[in-house]
Amino acid sequence: VGYLSLPSASDDADWRAYEVLAPAAPLAPLLLSPASGAAVDRSQPVTLAIGHQSASGLTLTAVRVPIRVAGGTWGSLKSDGTIAAGDTSQVITTSSGTVTIAAGVLTANTSYEWYAYSQDSAGWSPASATSTLVARVVPTATVTLTTASGDLSPTVTATITPGSGTVRSYALRISPAADGTSDGYLWESGQIATTATGISVELPAAQLGTLWTNGASYRVWLLPVDTALPGVWTASAPATVSWTPPTAPSGI
Repeated sequence: VGYLSLPSASDDADWRAYEVLAPAAPLAPLLLSPASGAAVDRSQPVTLAIGHQSASGLTLTAVRVPIRVAGGTWGSLKSDGTIAAGDTSQVITTSSGTVTIAAGVLTANTSYEWYAYSQDSAGWSPASATSTLVARVVPTATVTLTTASGDLSPTVTATITPGSGTVRSYALRISPAADGTSDGYLWESGQIATTATGISVELPAAQLGTLWTNGASYRVWLLPVDTALPGVWTASAPATVSWTPPTAPSGI
């Protein structure tokens, strides 16, 4: 709070005092994501989204993010995505409110607690509420597509390695071999329930026969899902689908 004296508009000798209020410090920020208790893939960067709540319409300039193994000693997230053990003073400059825990920093199958402070030109906020997340290992897979000449129902074989959970299901996609992702798939199976780690399945000729191009190469993609988290789409090596047209009946 400050005071400013200005002369009266009607009389230069008449001075008036005005109270000048400084901008209010921000309110406690909101922890937007991940949702409290969510499982996250420790092998990938983990993004934390923090909602700044300015009391004066000011822009976010920085955050502090204390974090710890549940029940342990507090540290804080650093700007490089690592955690400063025992130090809650690390400041990360950001105007977006998103910060990232680097891939591999979190320990598998471990619960973490975190909260945040946000800063704007009026100062630092109070602490937010505390949220939790659980670092998990995702399932992985190896997959093979086997074709034979004249066979319109190739065989998919795969091995699923569970992550933090047990195998729950998988899904298949077929795409042209040149595609670098499964997004442009020609066919998708939907989720197929299983607890097995070894899979051998013949693709349905009735559904796929009209999709194949004679002599073209394709890939099969498999998405493994366990009871903790889904994995990622994993591709087979290319395989060529070909067939020989039947011999025309004699006399025609």
